[in-house]
Amino acid sequence: MEINQFALYQLKNVPENRDIRFRSYETLQKNQIQIRYGNYEQKYLGRMLPADTPGSIRERFDRQPPRKFHGHSISVSDVLVLNHAGEVTAYYMEKELSLIHISE
Repeated sequence: MEINQFALYQLKNVPENRDIRFRSYETLQKNQIQIRYGNYEQKYLGRMLPADTPGSIRERFDRQPPRKFHGHSISVSDVLVLNHAGEVTAYYMEKELSLIHISE
């Protein structure tokens, strides 16, 4: 059985992340800072709806976060990872509904 799912990752709340928390992707690139999996923790894992896109997932979280979600509201520096039909893609959250595709 194929399960389409997504995960939301937020930066760990540790002093080492203070310089990258809520920073735009452009700022990280300008300062040659890489996005590292070890700096993040998974805050939510859920099933994707058939018509889901990164933008629709973000809008849904903004309108009404799931009860099992215990992170802060989705914001800049969060990472959304989608597994759709076995294809995994990651998106870096920017302001408003802007997303940066960061994986192939």
